[in-house]
Amino acid sequence: DAWAGSARDAAERLAAGIAPPPALPPTAEEALPHLADREHALVDEARGRLVDDVMAVLPERFPQLREYAGRQREYTVEDLHRVVEYLVAALYVDDPGLFEDFTAWTGRIMTARNLPVDALSAVLEAMADAFRELPRAAAYIAAARGSLDRELRSPSP
Repeated sequence: DAWAGSARDAAERLAAGIAPPPALPPTAEEALPHLADREHALVDEARGRLVDDVMAVLPERFPQLREYAGRQREYTVEDLHRVVEYLVAALYVDDPGLFEDFTAWTGRIMTARNLPVDALSAVLEAMADAFRELPRAAAYIAAARGSLDRELRSPSP
């Protein structure tokens, strides 16, 4: 690639030789080798099913959910989708801290709003069961559970 403002400049540039083309950018597999395990894609593809599966078992782990109806239940489903979206993003960029920080932040928000943080713990527990066959996802969820537990045990400022 080159540019010249006149024919004379173009002739001088050509006479000086043409530079080799720049190296091709790395393929996605080269730039993001962690994507080779396809965990990000598998979790993303299973998102809807995962939300349904977690909502099906959540009342066993968090009995208060049985009393939820209408908007409260819809908010719970929306929040669950958000949790899964953060897991997908963390897997894509290979950053467990992204999911841990989100989970701890969510726990703080729930505490500040007097919402039951046990619900979030139950969600993470159900997700851990669903993804125990996916090592990175399972590790990210385990780390997030630990982060949430530490957050809940630390004294409020």
